[in-house]
Amino acid sequence: MPESSKLNVNTGNPVEIFRLIVALGVEPEQARVITAAIVDWRSQPPRLPSPFDMLYLAQTPSFRARHASLEETEELLLVRGVTPELFHGSYARDEEGRLYPRPGLKDCLSVFSNGQQVDANFAQPAVLAAIGLPPQAIAAIVQRRPFPNMQMMQMLASQFGPAAGRLSIATSSITTFRATATLRIQGGQLSDLRRTVSAVVKFVDKATDSPWHILRWSDQGTGALQ
Repeated sequence: MPESSKLNVNTGNPVEIFRLIVALGVEPEQARVITAAIVDWRSQPPRLPSPFDMLYLAQTPSFRARHASLEETEELLLVRGVTPELFHGSYARDEEGRLYPRPGLKDCLSVFSNGQQVDANFAQPAVLAAIGLPPQAIAAIVQRRPFPNMQMMQMLASQFGPAAGRLSIATSSITTFRATATLRIQGGQLSDLRRTVSAVVKFVDKATDSPWHILRWSDQGTGALQ
């Protein structure tokens, strides 16, 4: 997943962050609280502690908000209202009872994206909703992608209003790779536990010693399916 398919958590418009959180299934009232907490976390220190600061300092163990740009999206797990399910994503059931993955904030926010243009081929539907595309536009994009070039994408996007100007077919030098496996238990059956490994990789000029650099590495379980 190219980082260009995500919104920038440090510079993202609060309105867009709110729309993103709602699109991920959070009730609007709670989404407003989470959005305010994210903005507070990344903003300069206030003259007096904010209500969020007081909340964090009252916890055990206590901690302080960064009040600066996030260095990695995992910091969001410290922000008020951001649950592991909201950050990592979860599973839901369709009308036929089958499980399908629901993305989380880690799939939609980045510290590496420019935050302006969004890669139409890879952006989560929640990101497309966050930048203001209507449901019918999102459905059309998801159904017809991948777009081989900008011309093909723009022919479709021209029907979707000003928000479509945020779409691009970008070639990102920073990409997240993620693989998930289900564990086997005794007897060879699949368990309800999954393990996920992911890496954020930056591709560089082929003339250098190494054509890529691993910026982040994560190897952890995501818990049981619900």
